[in-house]
Amino acid sequence: MAVCGLCGETNHGDASVRVAVKLAERANKVQRPDGGLTSLKIGLNSGSLSSGVIGKKSPRFSIFGDTVNTASRIASSASSSTTHHTVVHLSESAAATATPSIRSWLGARASPLGLVPNGHVHLKGKGSALTWSIAPLSP
Repeated sequence: MAVCGLCGETNHGDASVRVAVKLAERANKVQRPDGGLTSLKIGLNSGSLSSGVIGKKSPRFSIFGDTVNTASRIASSASSSTTHHTVVHLSESAAATATPSIRSWLGARASPLGLVPNGHVHLKGKGSALTWSIAPLSP
């Protein structure tokens, strides 16, 4: 799990997209013991959350709330990334945080990517939600 904007940073949506794309690309270069390449399911969501240290015996910092749960459901509904392209699933609120700057960054890559609507996807325990993907642009 990763969080952007927790301390009030600006452009947290752009930072989230950059990290997600770079993580997926790097993971696709890591070989598993069976010879296959590592793939990830990445889900991005934007919204409020709660955080704090939980536990007495083994205290741990934790982040939780509906925003985190939705990001997890978005990731679960995503297809795995492949060596051919990067797949990152975004909620409608995460897609709304994508600025023209990040859209330009995605399109200017060696293998251009874009923000593509997926339509409504069923999210376990949440029902139907409009989702987006970062996917290769058609030539």
